[in-house]
Amino acid sequence: MKFTQEELYRIYQLAQNQGVEPLLTDVEKLEDGHLGLVFRAKIKDDPEVKNAETVNYIEQVKRGEKVQAQMDVPILPDSIFQAANEKQSHLERTVQETTYIFKLDKFEFPEEGGILCYLKGWDDDPNFGNGGKYNPLKYPRKGFPQPEPLSACNLAKRVLICQLKYFAAHPVSALPLLTKKGLNKWLDENGRIFGSILSPFYLADNRYMKCCRALREFLIIFLQEIGVKKPIAETIAQAIITMIEWDTAYSYRIRDLATVTNKELLSENPGREFKKIMDALMDRDPIRHELQGKFRAVFTMAVWAMYIPKYRRAFRKALEVIDFTMVQADEADWYHMLGMTGYKFGGVPDEERAREYFRLHDGRPPLGMYVSNASISK
Repeated sequence: MKFTQEELYRIYQLAQNQGVEPLLTDVEKLEDGHLGLVFRAKIKDDPEVKNAETVNYIEQVKRGEKVQAQMDVPILPDSIFQAANEKQSHLERTVQETTYIFKLDKFEFPEEGGILCYLKGWDDDPNFGNGGKYNPLKYPRKGFPQPEPLSACNLAKRVLICQLKYFAAHPVSALPLLTKKGLNKWLDENGRIFGSILSPFYLADNRYMKCCRALREFLIIFLQEIGVKKPIAETIAQAIITMIEWDTAYSYRIRDLATVTNKELLSENPGREFKKIMDALMDRDPIRHELQGKFRAVFTMAVWAMYIPKYRRAFRKALEVIDFTMVQADEADWYHMLGMTGYKFGGVPDEERAREYFRLHDGRPPLGMYVSNASISK
């Protein structure tokens, strides 16, 4: 049963007079595009219903059925904002970025964990390519980036990176973090912020890609070893791997940079290896200065931390527990990196990787498509 906003208000009053307390429980999008307010009711008593206008309503809520109220949500006009012509949500900007995409063939959720996304070219569409040939990518892609979580992750990352950049530029301000109390307080507050932003997009533990699962284990052990309480360590680890999982640019770069070193070298001299990784990033991604700044802040803090014996011991213990090869790019990752541009994956220029990509497909790689201003579908 649906009601207009005016009808809802009248029924709401009548229902309360009859001993029914309506409770707003949800908001749903109706077929006609309006928002439906979903109500259930708390029955104060079992009154004899005398007013015919509330009979159906009260009988429905007694049975626990949903009652929807149709309404338009008022918004302020764009003209009153300072940047009226540029007013646009971050989600809309994320969706409108030009992206090179393939057609989705199928999803797979393997028993060992993760999400595999099987893609194919647009070649099998009669309107594109050679008009009908099935041309899949040779390996499935790990994970599945989509606009809503990516937008949320971008916001959470900005919160974290801004703090790390400030600490890197003003080391004295980070001194309180050297105490257990200060560190736990800072991480706990950040964990609450991250949770409020990211929790709708947390995956089941075994559905994160293997890189993220290994990093989660590493982070929890490392943080606990330096004195962070277990619940806080788990919250921070969950948030960080969620930022990596949903962001293709970050996750592929992390997997690529992890191949610059190995477990033994990292354990032997962590500071030296962090600097090596940072140098590799500067060489492989010389144009994206903003991204460089974010990674530089992280690595600068990491290098400093390794001068503290407690942190160095914790790092080595956590590293010893995990399978570091899970963080590094595997054969399937390298295949997808061959077709990406704008970053020298493996230290190999775009044109050389493109030639290898063409060679693997005998000169006819799957046909992708540049898409912008895409709509969000569910």
